[in-house]
Amino acid sequence: LDALDPILVDVVSSKEAESLRGAVAQYLSSYPDVPGLLLLRACAEALSRDSEEAVVEENAAAAMRYAIDVYQFPSELVGESCGRTLRWLRNKEGAGDMLLRHFMNAEQVNRDFVRGLLNTVPYEFAALPAQWLSVNLALQTENMLQT
Repeated sequence: LDALDPILVDVVSSKEAESLRGAVAQYLSSYPDVPGLLLLRACAEALSRDSEEAVVEENAAAAMRYAIDVYQFPSELVGESCGRTLRWLRNKEGAGDMLLRHFMNAEQVNRDFVRGLLNTVPYEFAALPAQWLSVNLALQTENMLQT
């Protein structure tokens, strides 16, 4: 997950994103459970001219599932990595919002993940994770008051 920044920094056009998408797809055929490759695939798909949101969602969810559930990476570390990837999706309108939405809808989302995400996510993407934390806190407070 730490090695994504040097790769994504070089993706400055949709043509480069499409090339990266193909290369990552080939690696995933041999290594289908590597969280970094899955996250890279989600990013490359989101940045491609002909991106398919279902593919972005599938790869983002798989990256989180393998990272947190299988490899047992700390949720906060995974959140930080996901937040860093969003920096490179700012150039294509809607790409970062799409990927962030899929991160936040993943089954593995928890408080530690969202805190890690907020540590690294660009400010323009911070509203959704901050709202998630606020709602989560309000629900916990309500539950405490009812018991």
